[in-house]
Amino acid sequence: MKNAHEQYKTIELQTRINTATPHEMVHLLLQGARSHIATAQGHLQRKQVSEKGEHLSKAISIIEGLRSGLDHDKGGEIAANLDKIYVYIQQILLKANLHNDAELLVQANQLLANIHE
Repeated sequence: MKNAHEQYKTIELQTRINTATPHEMVHLLLQGARSHIATAQGHLQRKQVSEKGEHLSKAISIIEGLRSGLDHDKGGEIAANLDKIYVYIQQILLKANLHNDAELLVQANQLLANIHE
């Protein structure tokens, strides 16, 4: 039953991605990054190092996708500032992964939450 549920969630997400406006896509990506960070926090608490690393890697990849989607020509200063924030968040996540630092995960998630709002 769990497999069927996972397949449904995957299809539902794929449908949302395929029909999303650029604004909705950014929302989905931010939501995904934050979800992976939260999951990594749980793995860190349970000392599941490998799983923590996998989820932080996914969060970093999503943030890289957000960075690559920035339109610096049209976005100007806002795009440049977002780029700097995304780079900073990626650095925080790398450091949190390396040092198993839960506080840095909270900080990264809060920064993403501020952008998400």
